[in-house]
Amino acid sequence: MANFRRCGKDSWGSEADLINDLATNIMGLLALTPSNEFDDFVGIEPRVTEMKTMLSLQTKEVKVIGIWGPAGIGKTTAARVLYDQVSPKFQLSTFLENIKGSFERPCGSNDRQLKLRFQEKLLSQIFNQKDIVVGHLGVAPQKLSDKKVLVVLDEVDSWWQLEEMAKREWFGPGSMVIITTEDRKLLKALGLEANQIYEMKLSLDLGSNKIERENNVLYYFPWINKTWFCL
Repeated sequence: MANFRRCGKDSWGSEADLINDLATNIMGLLALTPSNEFDDFVGIEPRVTEMKTMLSLQTKEVKVIGIWGPAGIGKTTAARVLYDQVSPKFQLSTFLENIKGSFERPCGSNDRQLKLRFQEKLLSQIFNQKDIVVGHLGVAPQKLSDKKVLVVLDEVDSWWQLEEMAKREWFGPGSMVIITTEDRKLLKALGLEANQIYEMKLSLDLGSNKIERENNVLYYFPWINKTWFCL
């Protein structure tokens, strides 16, 4: 705390004053600290730049794009960075993580109840309100069809999820749905063309210096023993 100049217990009238002063200085330092949330993710920014060329943010149509690749390649991270960068251009937005873990379709399930539960989660996150109750399947389009909305569906792994969650008619002009998945066939079944699907590939650009190359290799191949670089 470079600007925290007072020292000694007599500098404060009470312990409460000391705590308040400390809190004020710490909050000030935090406000001056630049965000480095994505600094440790190798090669993400160039990929996000490529994805942005697919977005056509000025279109009035409801656009759907897919991010496809194997597990662990960075689809969710890239989608999150993209979401953070473009969401201010939309009236409403939400990032629904791990769809495959949250909305699986068990045998003998009540489809209607599952669809209602998804709409409740979607609307609760979009409007930042807890415990929104959806009584019928027309609620989502009623609330969203005149809004420009950005929705990310992360880790979709079944056609049922896409069929019920990527409905263009729910959203207003200029809206966008971004889907991450390991299964390209799901995106093709949704009618997406090649120019609407971004394939996440392993980057072979490992950097221009020894430290950068070492960090990048360890990122992509975490099972490698770091001591091997010393051999």
